[in-house]
Amino acid sequence: MDEVEFFHKASKTAIVCDFIERFPEESVTGWKGMLMKLDGLVGEDGSTPREWRFSFWPFGKEELKRCRDAMLDWKAERMIVAHGSCVDNDATGVMKKALAWI
Repeated sequence: MDEVEFFHKASKTAIVCDFIERFPEESVTGWKGMLMKLDGLVGEDGSTPREWRFSFWPFGKEELKRCRDAMLDWKAERMIVAHGSCVDNDATGVMKKALAWI
């Protein structure tokens, strides 16, 4: 699986596509909402969809850790999220929690 994340230094803003998804509780309903909750994609922290997680195992685990650490080293204050709610402050903290599965 390939994914590209961006960091805008001037605004300290990370831009993520599918790697972190975080939907507000009130926006997910029905069976799809239930699956999203089980996947950890609902709530303040969010996470990576399970099918993405499995695509990195068993190969690419070390590279994945390096990429996560590089993202955390950005020390992003904000994060634009393609799928779900954006983050206005402490984006690094949110990323750390969302990527704790790595």
